[in-house]
Amino acid sequence: MEPDISETIKNWIKLTLSKSIYNILKFSKESEVSMPQIGALIRIYRKGNCNVSIIGTDLGISSAGASQLLHRMVQLELIERTEDPNDRRIKKLNLTQKGLEFLNECFQTSYKWFEDFVFTLTDDEKRDIITVLNRLINKISINNGKSDLEK
Repeated sequence: MEPDISETIKNWIKLTLSKSIYNILKFSKESEVSMPQIGALIRIYRKGNCNVSIIGTDLGISSAGASQLLHRMVQLELIERTEDPNDRRIKKLNLTQKGLEFLNECFQTSYKWFEDFVFTLTDDEKRDIITVLNRLINKISINNGKSDLEK
């Protein structure tokens, strides 16, 4: 009986997500920056400057809750709040250089396990995996347009 590709891919995704999320949670705990705060940093990174209410909406919390969450990030110098020149009541949020470095470290941590795994592969295995993954990437790109990360 031929293996079910759908189940195999799902198992691969579950395994890789589980390992990556575990490392992000560990990084979050060690750095004392909560997962919602990391989520806010990622949101600001992906979409550029935004305001408190947008972060609240994206995280599913009130603007007051988002403001409290973001206040700690300002204290840690991960983000900066600036006034909107058109409306001083609106505060714009931007990543600082320290925030960008923090996110970069978080991303690196999330796939460090994978770099260790790749080290165990032979050159032939690496070539085979690259070929198959490039085919999958091309199929997904053709069928769905831009990925979520590119939007």
